[in-house]
Amino acid sequence: RLYRQLEDTLAPAPAGGWYVSSLHGTTGSRPPASLTRADLTDGLRSGVTAALVSCVRDWADAGGHEHPDWPAGDDQRVTTLCRWLRWRLDWACGMHEGVGDSLHAISRLYRQTYAPATGERGERHVAVRCHCRAVLWVTVSTPGATCATCGARYGRQEAMKLPLAGRAGIAA
Repeated sequence: RLYRQLEDTLAPAPAGGWYVSSLHGTTGSRPPASLTRADLTDGLRSGVTAALVSCVRDWADAGGHEHPDWPAGDDQRVTTLCRWLRWRLDWACGMHEGVGDSLHAISRLYRQTYAPATGERGERHVAVRCHCRAVLWVTVSTPGATCATCGARYGRQEAMKLPLAGRAGIAA
């Protein structure tokens, strides 16, 4: 359903690329957000399909399952792939070592697709301070962070416990 909503909210941009159209018309002081960084001309919709195909092939090869029939249209293909993965999720959780990577990739795709499809903002980035006083940017779903200044590595839990960087510290 979310995948199909992308088509409804994307509009061609005058200079190429795509914009997210407003769900409430064009009123307001801010123009639609440019999504050229998300590469929506080919990228986001085909990226969803490609990631799901990769997960299905991985699970099928690891478990000796048959590959599903590949329907011609992207919408039908995404529906088929999601259904195939859902039906084998119990097996994958118990028997496939790479299930965590697959689920993380699907989760990341969902987060990337949700904001453009619904017109909502993406995850909020928060500035935190490394022990060397450098600023790191993290989100709620950040798996970890590495400081570019000192090279310190923080896992997800450690990154979430770092002190917030004040506005003055970010500008410095």
